[in-house]
Amino acid sequence: MICSIRSSLKQQKKKKLAGVLVLLLLLVLLSSSSSSSSSPSSPSSSLVKRLISTIETTTILQTEQQKQQQTRKVESNEIEDFRATEKTIKGVGAFGGRVKKACGNAPRAFLPDDLAFLLGPTTRNTYDDDDDKRKNGKEEGEDHHDIDIIEETDEEEEVRLRIVRRHLLISKARAFANRNGLTMPIGCDDKLGFVKHENFGEGAKPKIDTFINEGEKMLKKCVETTKRGEDCVDTKVIEAAKNIAKQVGFMRINKKFQYETCALVGNGGSVLRKQFGEYINNHDLVVRFNMAPISGFEQHVGNRTDVWVNGHEASKRLCCIGSAKMGIHAKDHVMWFPAKQNVIKSACEKRKIKTKALGDGEIPEYVAKMNKIRYESRRLGLGRNYDNWLQLTTGAHGIFYFLSKCKRVSIYGFSVWKERNAMGENLDQYGGRKSKVHSGNIFHDWSMETNAWKILHTANVLDVCT
Repeated sequence: MICSIRSSLKQQKKKKLAGVLVLLLLLVLLSSSSSSSSSPSSPSSSLVKRLISTIETTTILQTEQQKQQQTRKVESNEIEDFRATEKTIKGVGAFGGRVKKACGNAPRAFLPDDLAFLLGPTTRNTYDDDDDKRKNGKEEGEDHHDIDIIEETDEEEEVRLRIVRRHLLISKARAFANRNGLTMPIGCDDKLGFVKHENFGEGAKPKIDTFINEGEKMLKKCVETTKRGEDCVDTKVIEAAKNIAKQVGFMRINKKFQYETCALVGNGGSVLRKQFGEYINNHDLVVRFNMAPISGFEQHVGNRTDVWVNGHEASKRLCCIGSAKMGIHAKDHVMWFPAKQNVIKSACEKRKIKTKALGDGEIPEYVAKMNKIRYESRRLGLGRNYDNWLQLTTGAHGIFYFLSKCKRVSIYGFSVWKERNAMGENLDQYGGRKSKVHSGNIFHDWSMETNAWKILHTANVLDVCT
């Protein structure tokens, strides 16, 4: 209000000044017409010239001021439009909201494109550029090195051969022959046992490309893109993603959580893009999967481990064989696998490893949510290549479990949005594995989970940090 009054007074002053100058000019002209003005150098003629020159200068200055005001107005409108957009994104406030302490309080250069965009059109995070270059291994004369495949010990080689033999017994046709499950070598003794499927079938098939609103069309573009900048932070996109998350049952309102921030560090090669280790360690809880290597990768994946989430083979390595170790700080072990859980859990307890086994109390809910979000993503035309699936991945089990424990979940190494030619993108896992194992391709639907994490990220249910 005060600013508008001041602006009005300034405009009135300018009008009065212009009026006075015009009156003076008229008076001079009248005076010159009544007096002798034959001489070109008469005082009245000189005064008229000066007044004309003054009016021209004033006009130019006024025009220049108007241009500057217009430019400032456009810039102000752009910022106000951005702030208005940011304020309408419920739960994603750029300042003091979603971006605040995102991904372990990482600087802008370490944030994904969309979260960096939310910082504003000209805002800069205060961090040392030299330190940023150092963390990215870009100091002059410093080169990136390819990650070598880790050499296996005799014990690990024996485990690997057992896995290979087990995989040879499993074919896709055999896995899907019985909709309830299949018989395979399991447990500490690797004897044949029945493994129950968590899911069977492709699920309901909606009509493809049926959009409720414009936001869902934009959401599809956001999910399909390899870069996630402005396409993923538009208000309409976020509202569309939040509506899907709400329908599926992911929106957590007024819930009390055990932890404020949790880092879930997957094994994907995408963690090698930058040195995220410091920011992973910043979280209240750090979760890792399937006994992935840490030594030698600390700068990328951090060195803290509070919880391990393991599938069947990793749980056996930890509890049955003892070739894998929890680590100094790790407190808990979460395992999933729908067979011989009590046998493996008992082996864990003998080694004094506190173990939570995910079973019928949790997994049916996880599967139901995944099938719902799978249905919605297929409706948007994102699931044309979805296939029958039998089990969620270890990463999916961990994400579902800790979404109920953590107020804010940051995931790393799930290789959701891929970057061409980025460090580690040629690896399936940062430890050196170049392709997925045979059983993984049979039991899991990777594309389904990838699209699910993208939608949940856009809906601010979790943060995909790599």
